[in-house]
Amino acid sequence: MKLTTFIFIIVALAGCDPGRSAIYSTEECVGNYQPINLNGVTSSPEKFDTRYVEVTGYYYYGFEVSALSNSKGSKYEKSMLWVDLGPTIIASLEKDSVMYESLFKYRSGKKIKIRGEINADGGGHLSQYAATIKNVCYLEIYKW
Repeated sequence: MKLTTFIFIIVALAGCDPGRSAIYSTEECVGNYQPINLNGVTSSPEKFDTRYVEVTGYYYYGFEVSALSNSKGSKYEKSMLWVDLGPTIIASLEKDSVMYESLFKYRSGKKIKIRGEINADGGGHLSQYAATIKNVCYLEIYKW
């Protein structure tokens, strides 16, 4: 009985593995990317202008939207970063997708970590966002 219970627990725990994050990176992604809290960047984007950073947040994609938010439900643009994914990252993502549009819709609302350069003058669509993170060369999509 104890052996059966033990085997059941092992199988159950093995099945509970949420899986590893999906990571996409480019060869250009070498250098020192400073891990920064997303709120720090959005509250003082000028402080981080032209700096290479690593930020984590929730990615949102839709009509005229490609943004990173600190919270899952936030839609207030000034607390978000506009995300300008580089063509190399997009090409990597496309290998895993049937259609370009579904590629981003599927990832909308997911927690991600990205590395790129902050552009304090770039506020995304209609300059509604705090800043832009451009030249994104690293993308980690969390499974949970």
